[in-house]
Amino acid sequence: PCCAVFNDDLTTLLTNLLLDIKRSSVQAGIEVVSKILISATVSPSIRNVLRTQLKYHCIDLVVLDYDKNSGKLSLSQLQQFDTDEKLAVVTGWPNYFGLLEDITEISHWAEKKGSQLIALSDPLSLSLIKSPFMISGGKLDYILGDLQAAGFTASQSGASPSFLASTKELSNNLKSAVTTQINFEDLAIIQLSMSVTGLSGLQHSAELSNSTLHKLVEKLTEIDGV
Repeated sequence: PCCAVFNDDLTTLLTNLLLDIKRSSVQAGIEVVSKILISATVSPSIRNVLRTQLKYHCIDLVVLDYDKNSGKLSLSQLQQFDTDEKLAVVTGWPNYFGLLEDITEISHWAEKKGSQLIALSDPLSLSLIKSPFMISGGKLDYILGDLQAAGFTASQSGASPSFLASTKELSNNLKSAVTTQINFEDLAIIQLSMSVTGLSGLQHSAELSNSTLHKLVEKLTEIDGV
């Protein structure tokens, strides 16, 4: 797998990736991606911005409902699209509710359909849970994430850096479509930060964040009406 860090925010990077998938299918003379299936368990803010950006490129964004009991994307929602349409699927790892989707089932469905599968994650989560690349058996195509959770602040453009990992080489079209790959100064800061904290530092930050959240929930539930 290859990995690149960009100055673009997560939604912009995701939009450009989806457009690149469509462009690549045109250049290869195969069926063009006509719909993007995105789980309702992906952040609403990401879904809303993505819908606005894609509507100018004649790509339909279809939001798939989730199972209200499990809080996860139901495979039956995907099976509605067992047609010959060319699709791309976007889900979260973990999802908006902090739950892990059944990435194995989803990846098998996507592989059978010949669809691209994209997971949205972040470094803090990935420091505690297995990479979806490993769980999907290599069937996942891309992982995208916002590096702000790892402590990297917004650049001068106002966007926080994002990363993109893939099981395949990134196309030149994608590299040129994004604003720019991260500059040397920001890359040096990331390298310095990682050399100091390392994986154990990310894990500690994630565990601290999780324990603090549980303490907050306990305190809030002690209040009548909450």
